[in-house]
Amino acid sequence: FHAQWVKQNMRSTGTTLPNTIKYYSITSAMPTPEDNSDRPNDVKAFDAKVFASPFGYHSTLDDESLVGNHSEYVRLANIQLNDSQISVPQAAYLPNVITTLNEKQPLLTTDHLGILGTHHWGITLRSVSKQKDGVINPFPREAVAKALAAVIAADLQDEPLTACQVNP
Repeated sequence: FHAQWVKQNMRSTGTTLPNTIKYYSITSAMPTPEDNSDRPNDVKAFDAKVFASPFGYHSTLDDESLVGNHSEYVRLANIQLNDSQISVPQAAYLPNVITTLNEKQPLLTTDHLGILGTHHWGITLRSVSKQKDGVINPFPREAVAKALAAVIAADLQDEPLTACQVNP
């Protein structure tokens, strides 16, 4: 389930989610090279380096389009941590927030696994718009999927993970 959809659906229909499973969220936020916020200069410089790195997003039509969406999101919502389509707080499963949307909702077990440094499409897609030069988004989505599977498998076995189990 997409957390934002769940929140909206629960509010309008009174639907509850089963509390017998664990809900995971993983979000993304994209840095941009142009940041006019009051954030510290070293944070802005770090964002610019990530943006320009080989694993950043600066060379495709998809990337350029979503940088504009990110900037517009910041302008309208004043939320820097967004992936060009949705903010981190909107996408995370926050059990107390979900419970306030429907008083019948039992408290959920959740785990927010972190914030990935990419845009909305970068998490799952190599490209949305076909590029003339064949460039694809270099975000390491396969490694993220493997790490996510390792975390869930460890949770199912109720065992803590070591770094070498996540990154074999």
